Amino acid sequence: MALVAFLISILFLWLVARRKGIGLLSAYGIFAAFQMLYNLAPASAKALGADTLTLLLDSAAVNTQLLLAASANVCFGIVHAVYYRKPLLKYDSGSSQERQKRNYVLWSVLPFLLGYIMVMKYGWNALTVINPGVKEAAGGMFVLTAYIKNCLVALYVYYLYRFGVDKWAWVLLGAHTVLVVLDGARTTFLPIAFLTLLLFDHQGASKLQKRKLYALALCGLSISIAARSLSLEGGSLLARIGAPVTSEGLFGAYPSLQAIHVLSQDSHPRLTYGASYILDPIIWIVPQGDTRSGNLIFHSWATEAASSLQEDFGPMGGFYYVAEAVAAFSYAGPAIITTLFASVLIWVERNVQKHRLLFVTWMPTFGILFAKMVFGNLFKLFLVQLMFVSVFVVVRKYRISVGKWLTKERLTTSPGILTATRSSAPVSHNEWPVAAKALPRP
Repeated sequence: MALVAFLISILFLWLVARRKGIGLLSAYGIFAAFQMLYNLAPASAKALGADTLTLLLDSAAVNTQLLLAASANVCFGIVHAVYYRKPLLKYDSGSSQERQKRNYVLWSVLPFLLGYIMVMKYGWNALTVINPGVKEAAGGMFVLTAYIKNCLVALYVYYLYRFGVDKWAWVLLGAHTVLVVLDGARTTFLPIAFLTLLLFDHQGASKLQKRKLYALALCGLSISIAARSLSLEGGSLLARIGAPVTSEGLFGAYPSLQAIHVLSQDSHPRLTYGASYILDPIIWIVPQGDTRSGNLIFHSWATEAASSLQEDFGPMGGFYYVAEAVAAFSYAGPAIITTLFASVLIWVERNVQKHRLLFVTWMPTFGILFAKMVFGNLFKLFLVQLMFVSVFVVVRKYRISVGKWLTKERLTTSPGILTATRSSAPVSHNEWPVAAKALPRP
């Protein structure tokens, strides 16, 4: 019955998307896809042979999660049915713009080459698969590589902010494709790939272009999965390709099953009442360590809840937002948090032209990753991306203001220009013949 209710809620999301003209390649479609992944995978745990974690076989917890997700889907669909409106995004064009685009891409070659060198030695594959023994020894180099990747993401996002999706944007996205193949981590690639497709759609893509969009999305998703599956060992190629997807669905949903199980006990930790959504984003800014972990509201709740669990909370490292929502507002949490998320999401999309910088930094973070990350960590990721891209924006504005000041200085100090300005008075009637003789003949 719970599975039927969930499938009906997915059908409702599809009907709303059809009525409002919302494409699959949108934050709406991505949210719906994550909802299916994190709920259908646990519901199919037995068929998938995933019996290593106890709660995957707990029918009560699995069915409760399906019902809570169904309530969230209904809220998400209703908010979009009432308030959603798709705007068009327009960019400036011209020969000077084309020259600036080309120069920007050429300038980006060196940062990307540096990124390739760093991820081959200190990237995800290098430290977890190829040579896992050096991960601890890498220390600061591993962190430095992560910041270089963030900088490359910001470099690309700034291009989208300033110029939109064009041939040069595809070149930069291709450079990021090479980076993800060398690195193996999909966390940075998938969000910017989907952001590219979202912006392309907002720029007024035709039906033919939309078909190409879906093909590109499928290609990008396949590349990101293949980049990880190629590093796995054992099993057939098909099993290795499917492993990242099934693992994400099962292990990502497990913390939410644990939160639901803890809530069903007679004695459970006190609800956070939304404090983790307000205070944790601030605390996440503190450098990693005991100080941060000890003060995080949701982390403290999960630590206390672990006493009622057979495994550690989130034993495989995945996450699904229902866990934090349940910890905040009990069984009403998913509906409440999803309604708030949908409202903010629609506001950001409707104001894409007015607040373009917010849009291009919000969508690759909150817009795409909301369902699969702890809120405080997601806010930190958004803030880092906003700061990186803002640096590019501020530098450009500074260069423009300095250029205008220098031009003004030249205009007011050059004797030749001043003389030309003073002598620009109209020629009198008596001077007309002389002036006429000075003109070149046709």
